[in-house]
Amino acid sequence: MESKNVKQPSTVNLFTRLEQVPGQVWMTLAMLSFAAGNVYDQAATQNINRPGALAAATIQAIPIVIYALSIYLIVVRRRRSSAAHVETTEIKRYRGQGRRLFMLAGVFTQIGTAAFFQALIVSGFQGLNITLPFVQTWELLAIIMGVLFLKEKATRYIYAGMIIMVIGLAGVAIATHSQENPFLSPDWWWAIPFGLSAAFCWASAAILARAGMNRGVSAFGGLSLQYFAGAIGAFLLMCVLGDGKFQLLTFNEIGQQFNLSEQVWLYLLGGAIINGILATGFLTFALRVAPAYKVLPINAVYPALAVLLGWLVLGDRNRPDLWAFLSLLVVAAGLIFTQVGPIILPARSRPGIARK
Repeated sequence: MESKNVKQPSTVNLFTRLEQVPGQVWMTLAMLSFAAGNVYDQAATQNINRPGALAAATIQAIPIVIYALSIYLIVVRRRRSSAAHVETTEIKRYRGQGRRLFMLAGVFTQIGTAAFFQALIVSGFQGLNITLPFVQTWELLAIIMGVLFLKEKATRYIYAGMIIMVIGLAGVAIATHSQENPFLSPDWWWAIPFGLSAAFCWASAAILARAGMNRGVSAFGGLSLQYFAGAIGAFLLMCVLGDGKFQLLTFNEIGQQFNLSEQVWLYLLGGAIINGILATGFLTFALRVAPAYKVLPINAVYPALAVLLGWLVLGDRNRPDLWAFLSLLVVAAGLIFTQVGPIILPARSRPGIARK
C-alpha cells in the first residue's frame, strides 16, 4: 500500500521551522529589540518638540492594536469558525471575566508606559541610564505578584535576587546623585518613583493578562482588547491631565498634545513596533521552545545594552556614569539569580532523606 504524502499548509511548515530555532537565539533577538526600542523612546523625549507622557502612551498603542486585532481576526476567528463547538452560559461568563481582566491590564499597561516616558522626560539626557534599572524590577514584581495572587511557588532564590537588585538600585541612585553632569536634569530623582510606578503597572498588567488567559481568552484577542482599552484610558487621562492640572482640555488643547513633528511620531511608532511587536514576538517564541530559566537571564541584560546603544547612537550627552552602569549590572545579576539560582546552587538534601 503506497503512502500518500499529505501536503501541509505553508503556515504550518513555517511555524514548524521557526520552532526548531533554539530559544536562546529568539531571546537574543528579543534582547536586541528591547534595547533598540528603548533608544527610540529616549530619542523621542530628547526632541525639542517632545510629547507629553500620556500622549506618547496613546500613540504607541496604535500600531499594537492594529497588529493584535489583525492577527486575531485572521487566525483566531478563522480557527474558531472551522471548529464546531458550543459554549455554555458558564463558559461565556468565565470568558467575559477574562476579557474584563485584559481591559484592566491595558489600562495598567498604558499608565505604566506614560510613567516610563515621564521618567525619561524628567531626567534629561540621562533618562535611560537612570530609569531602566528601576523599570526592570517589573519582572521581579510580576514574580512576587504571581506568588501572592496566582498561588505560584516562591523560592529562596527570589528573595536573594530581590536583595541583590535592591543593592544595585541603591548604587544607581547614589552614583547618579554624586556625579556632576551638565546633561543631568536637576529633577532627575523623580525618575525613581516614576520608574518604579511603571514597573508596578507593567507587573500588574502581566498578572491580569495571565489571569485573563486562564479564563479562556486567546492571547491575540486579549492583546487587542488590552491595548485598545489602554489607549482609550491613556487618552481620557490625557484629556484631564494633559496640562498637569485636573482640568478638562478643550479640543484645541487636545490637538496640541498630538501636534508633534514627523520625527517624533516616527520615533514613537518605531519604538512601539520594535518593543510591542517584534521584541514581544521573539520573547513569545523563546518561551515556547525553551524553559524560562534558560532564556530569561539573557533578556535581563537588555537595559545595560540599551544604555550603551543610547550612548553610541544619541551621543556623549547620554554617556553613562561608570559606577551607575556597574550598579545597573548588579540589578541585572539579581534578576538573573532568581532564574538560575536553583541550577547553580541546588538545594542540599537533609540527613536521612534521599534526594530526588
